[in-house]
Amino acid sequence: MSTTQRSESINSFFDKYVSKKTTLKEFVEKYKVVLQDREEAEKQADFNTCHKQPVLKTPSPFEKKLSMVYTQEVFKKFQVEVMGLDVILWKGMKIVISLLLQYSTLRRMKS
Repeated sequence: MSTTQRSESINSFFDKYVSKKTTLKEFVEKYKVVLQDREEAEKQADFNTCHKQPVLKTPSPFEKKLSMVYTQEVFKKFQVEVMGLDVILWKGMKIVISLLLQYSTLRRMKS
């Protein structure tokens, strides 16, 4: 994540809690609320990771292991990446199989 992206992310995060009219005292109070909200969200994510098993989309032992290590949110992002890769690999595999079949057919015709 670039410095600009990080800054924009922090700004959008604080937009939910403060405005241009927020005083310094209000900011400090709301900052405490921000920290409490983030801590609560992290606790909830940890709880979900420990007590809820995500749905696995492949029989891969690698996917199963990562489902136990990552939080639910991060694991879902991983699954999206893997499933996209799966589709690409499957399409590539179909092309290779097709080429092998064509090659095999041509060899038989020459024999």
